Amino acid sequence: MQGGYLLHDEVDGLDQHERYIKPEIDFQKDFLEDRVICALDLGAEWAWGKQPAEQYPRELSFEGAAGLAYRVAPNWYAGVEIHTRWEYPLFDLNNFEHRVFYAGPSIHYSQERWWATLTWNYQVYGKGVDEPADGQIFAEETRQLFRLKVGFNF
Repeated sequence: MQGGYLLHDEVDGLDQHERYIKPEIDFQKDFLEDRVICALDLGAEWAWGKQPAEQYPRELSFEGAAGLAYRVAPNWYAGVEIHTRWEYPLFDLNNFEHRVFYAGPSIHYSQERWWATLTWNYQVYGKGVDEPADGQIFAEETRQLFRLKVGFNF
């Protein structure tokens, strides 16, 4: 579960006062004596206060990611990840705004009680309403996405 408060829009840096809550479920399966890791993350995000950076005051987003990593050294894994995000303004599933797909490499470090994954993803496809670019969207999403995720096992 994530939650937060953003003072600036993530894409263009415009002022806003966004609050969000983001439940997520993560699945992981290890193979070949933990040398290969497959992971799947699914989640949703409810955000409020996105104006004036965006046209709508609130939106619902669905996100998903899948990754495959191979152990290259004790506790270290290198791999690839794909990531997608779909947005619906005003929490209305009949009001589609855009979808985007990213892909790129990842590096993962794990210990018994915690782990961290760093990814760089490039926007490989995007489709939005009234977007001037065909096959990519930049009004709402970035061309590149860097993510650091840290987890604690309990």
